[in-house]
Amino acid sequence: MKPATSHFRRYWGLPFCIGLLFMLAGAGMTILPFKTYYLLSILFSISFIIGGIAEITMGILKEQFFESRAWRIAAGLTDLFIGIVIYPEISIAGLSYLLAISLMFRSVMMMGLSFSLRLYDGISWLWLFTASILSLLLAILLLWNPVITGFTIGIFTGMAFFGVGLFIFLFSLRLRKIEIMK
Repeated sequence: MKPATSHFRRYWGLPFCIGLLFMLAGAGMTILPFKTYYLLSILFSISFIIGGIAEITMGILKEQFFESRAWRIAAGLTDLFIGIVIYPEISIAGLSYLLAISLMFRSVMMMGLSFSLRLYDGISWLWLFTASILSLLLAILLLWNPVITGFTIGIFTGMAFFGVGLFIFLFSLRLRKIEIMK
């Protein structure tokens, strides 16, 4: 029987790529906040669809470390649904609410994952928890005032996407190094 560690190291690349995708999408949204709304909605849609498919894939994998497979699948289905629903005709306020709710859900999930990682990785989990808190605060800001967010949707959403991507990226690097003794 193979040790569990070999399975973790085999799949660390998928969250690594998801994290890079979210960070690139976030950086692009932050740098170009005044581009057309149509371009942002297409970028959101593509990143949510790809991220959703990847999360569903990670949730379906039968790995011992991912004790919360149902949450991963739920997050993936949520992202996939939002990616399919978002299109240019949605109002900025509607898009703000959809994205804020999705990012809040993912931030809470990231908090739980960082606490789980605490058992295996000592103090490094705190950086991941901090990134999840930052993402949650930005998502709450998106939800709190969508009128203001309509003006700055690119910047705030980009920062929230970058925070989520940073968490997933850092989580994948820790996942690559993790060793579980049985």
